[in-house]
Amino acid sequence: MRTHFSPITAVLGATVEGVSLADIDASQFDALYRFWQRHHVIVLRDQAPAPAQFGRFSALLWELAPPPNQGAPLNHLP
Repeated sequence: MRTHFSPITAVLGATVEGVSLADIDASQFDALYRFWQRHHVIVLRDQAPAPAQFGRFSALLWELAPPPNQGAPLNHLP
């Protein structure tokens, strides 16, 4: 499926279709990231990635730290 981006308003927000967070590839991620930077808020409907798939996607955005209830020291949190 082709990726389709649609602004929600002229100022803020956009919807994205044709991207599955469960198996996003590098070119889709690059396009999604650029679109997010431009519109600040993006909506990806009907996503249901497994925890490991969501973790993989999240790691593309930033280095992940474990939640505090899973061993991260309190001073590790921002």
